Parts: sequence; structure tokens; C-alpha cells
Amino acid sequence: MKNELKKELSELVPRIESFLKVWHSHLDCFDENDPEDMYLRTMFWDIWENIYSVLELQCLMEAEVLAEGPLIKDDYGKYYIESTDEYITTAFPIEYLEENGAEWKFSGVSKNEKDYYLTADPKLKMSGLRVRKKDVPFVYLKIALETLPPGEGIRDSKGC
Repeated sequence: MKNELKKELSELVPRIESFLKVWHSHLDCFDENDPEDMYLRTMFWDIWENIYSVLELQCLMEAEVLAEGPLIKDDYGKYYIESTDEYITTAFPIEYLEENGAEWKFSGVSKNEKDYYLTADPKLKMSGLRVRKKDVPFVYLKIALETLPPGEGIRDSKGC
């Protein structure tokens, strides 16, 4: 069943990309003096935002894990994944294992005057937390960055 879902999603992605290309090439076709056109443009923007989210999630789901392990805080207050040279910095996208170990969750990383924290769960202690870094194009991660406007960064050379 999981493989069937993945297969269906991978077959859907080219259709999504085709829609996005048409949308990007017709952004100027809406008449700003026509209320119906403005309605359609707004609806297409909403559709675009949701479709973009689908592409982000699909890319994240299929991305290769580059490093995995507990987070260690060094003498300078920065975190790295144990037994690697992978440091975690502000806006850095990671996945972390829930405290009960039941599921991997996605988060960005931010920093306040005290320490770094997970944007998805700011109260969760980072030191010792099991995390993984994936090979994901940074532009796809809304948690770390704002969504790009149409026409910018649709897919990279890896297909993500």
C-alpha cells in the first residue's frame, strides 16, 4: 500500500509541474478591472500555494538522509549531529524523533537570546535530541523560508 501511494504521487508530480508552468506563463492574462478575473486569479494563487506545498512535502519525503544522530552542543553553543561535521544553524531544516520515538517530525531551527530551538516545538530540549538531516533543496522548505512567488525555483536539477 505504501509503495502504491508513493507511485501515485510520483505520477502526479509531472502533472502538477505542468500546471505550474502554464500558471507561470499566464500570470498577466487577468484583467484587473474585471471582478471575475480577479476572483479567478485569487483562486489560482490559493491553488498554487497548496500545490507548492505538495511538491515540498513530496521532495522532503523522498530525500536521502545525509546524517542522523543525537544533537551535541559544542563549547561555542552550537549544535552538531554526533559523529558528523553537520552543524545545525538558524533556519536549518531538520527532522527530529519525537520524545516517545513514535514518529519523525519536520522543523526549522531558530535562535533566541538564550539558545537554539526547534520552530515546531520551541520547548523541546535540543541537546541529545535524535535528528536527521536530509538532502533537500533549501528553497522548498516553507518552515525555513517564505514561499517563493510563482516563477522562482520550481524544481532543481535533482527533480526536487
